[in-house]
Amino acid sequence: MLDPYEAREENRDFTVADQRAYVLVIETETGRTVRTEEVKGLILGQVLTNDTLAVETSQAYYPGGNGHGTITTYSLAKPTAKAATIPTDKWLVGATQDSLLLAPSNMSQGHFGSQPLTRLSKGGDVVGTIAGVTDVYRGGWVGRIKDSSENTDQATPTELVHLDSGVTTDVAGLKVKEVALPTAARLLVSRETSTGEGQNRETTSTPQFWLSAADDGHPHTENLEQFSTK
Repeated sequence: MLDPYEAREENRDFTVADQRAYVLVIETETGRTVRTEEVKGLILGQVLTNDTLAVETSQAYYPGGNGHGTITTYSLAKPTAKAATIPTDKWLVGATQDSLLLAPSNMSQGHFGSQPLTRLSKGGDVVGTIAGVTDVYRGGWVGRIKDSSENTDQATPTELVHLDSGVTTDVAGLKVKEVALPTAARLLVSRETSTGEGQNRETTSTPQFWLSAADDGHPHTENLEQFSTK
């Protein structure tokens, strides 16, 4: 992939649209490559649904305006099928089992307050909106402000919503963290307490429950000892 520094070294004109990269999907159980694609333009985001790879590219460092953002979807069930494109001025920030999640601003580099998310079908149709979202997690969860109309500047979620099942979980005053496990995406929800001041200040994290993408997203309290509290 040619980057701006390399272009200057070679005395070549460079635009974001000149970038090229390869994306591939690997089956974790077998290591088999399911699909490989060359992508043109700057990659702004990439996500997986149950059967689709979606990649957002742009001709600038943003999808709106002259960025001409485009989401390209690639079937994983039919790896030789032709890709489809969806024009957009929003950022691709996540996915559920069967839909794409788009936001007005880039949530991967930090954000301030809450914002609405748009759910798109893989064909590009709007299938729903979610207000007051502060965080997007793997496995189909979003963190949101339950009543975003009261405090739009708040950036800490008060509830988790599992978009595939509709299950909501109260996390007001708690810490939510993604946990990488081989079987499914999970979230660990803990309560943090601090003691001492200044350099002697210590924070202890105590797991309260965990959630798994392998079911409907309801809270689990069994086997909490499997999670480190360090």
